[in-house]
Amino acid sequence: MIKNLHMKKLIALCFLFAFIVSCSSNDDTVAEEEQNTVLRPSKISKGGTYWLFEYDEDRVVKIEQYIIDEQYIVSNVLLRTYEFNFDNINNLTSIDVIENSYGIERTLDITFENGLVMEHGTSPWFSSMPLNISSYSYNSLNQIIENNYEGKQSDGEVIWTVLYNEYYTYDVNNNLRKYERENILNDGNYIFKFIYDDKNHPFKNIDSRSRLLLKLPNHIWDDGWSIYNDYDIISEFEFLDTAKSFYNNCIQTLDESNYEISSWTLIYNDQDYPIEIQPSTGWIPGIIYIEYEEFPE
Repeated sequence: MIKNLHMKKLIALCFLFAFIVSCSSNDDTVAEEEQNTVLRPSKISKGGTYWLFEYDEDRVVKIEQYIIDEQYIVSNVLLRTYEFNFDNINNLTSIDVIENSYGIERTLDITFENGLVMEHGTSPWFSSMPLNISSYSYNSLNQIIENNYEGKQSDGEVIWTVLYNEYYTYDVNNNLRKYERENILNDGNYIFKFIYDDKNHPFKNIDSRSRLLLKLPNHIWDDGWSIYNDYDIISEFEFLDTAKSFYNNCIQTLDESNYEISSWTLIYNDQDYPIEIQPSTGWIPGIIYIEYEEFPE
């Protein structure tokens, strides 16, 4: 009888131990799942425009651009769609642009090698052909270090050639620290310097092969002084904005003499990702709002 009682106690203790271990294991699994997640933008808004992002794992596969038509109080007007195309080893091969209002589909003039943009062409307003061509060089970290540009400009009467080279220097955190532009046909050379925070960039957890052409709508135009209200999320022009940062966030832009061109104030969530980017100085109006979705790492 006593032996049976001891056996029953032993069995009960074993069940209790197994239950505790099981619960602890479940808690650890839940905690591990919570820790092994990352944030990626699901919606970026600025003024009357917002962009919705879709992903396949860590690759952007679609961005839909909507406008809010205040005149007719319409909240969801699809303006255009960007569809990202990949090969069987997940290299970006092209981006299709579908203009909703006209039903026109076009493909950005991009030449890729191993998922990196090697040549990027755009068509000026006076031509249907890509006359503005940028050719990019990379370092071993797949960072853009040089761009050789050849293009055409026109005042409506005369067409002239534009030639320049761009050089990019990065800091230890892989943020663009200095941008240099060397004009070949005139003396319009200049340098930009960038100051960063120590927080997470919104695109940090997006595969580099699909974020090559991604940008935030807060670009400073290439001469440093003609600053405009930017509503582009894809870089379709003669440059790649991705040469800046996907690790930390730019909070200040300086010229060669350390004169402040523009600065931003950022508000972060509890995971140190920006949810608001507010222009502090300079001429870029409009606050950028960023919403995120949680994905398994």
